[in-house]
Amino acid sequence: MRTQILLKMKLISFCLLVLNFTSWASEPVVIEVQTAGSLSSLIEESQKNQITDLTVTGNLDGTDIRFIREMAGRDSDGKETEGILATLNLAGATIVSGGDYYYKEYFEYKTSDNEIGENMFINCNLSSIVMPDNITVIGTGAFKGCVNLVSVSIPEKVTNIKSSAFYGCI
Repeated sequence: MRTQILLKMKLISFCLLVLNFTSWASEPVVIEVQTAGSLSSLIEESQKNQITDLTVTGNLDGTDIRFIREMAGRDSDGKETEGILATLNLAGATIVSGGDYYYKEYFEYKTSDNEIGENMFINCNLSSIVMPDNITVIGTGAFKGCVNLVSVSIPEKVTNIKSSAFYGCI
């Protein structure tokens, strides 16, 4: 009898732990990046692939975009990751030149000031994105192949949306 009670208590504790973890993973996470290139140090490695809704403010360089890509299901070589990030809000962020490349196909793609760069989120699992308020250019293939993308907020300052920026988005 006592063994059955202990087993039931362990099962209940385990279920509560799973429910708590599941609800945490779907809650919005807000991060302020004070130094470009430091986003990965602000999110624990164990949480990186569990976050579904992320808001980032501050300066983001190629190293940070690379990390966000991994969270959104693609690494810098375009290979699948375990990341499940679906909702990304960058309204309060500024994309700056510098850092590592965020994507590599035939050559390395790096960030430029105030641009959603070429192939920046190609084939990622994003379903919703709010772009930085100061973006002026959306590069070629920036969201190409983002088949889950249903909501995009493009700032008024955007003056150039390059070819195939949203190619393959359903």
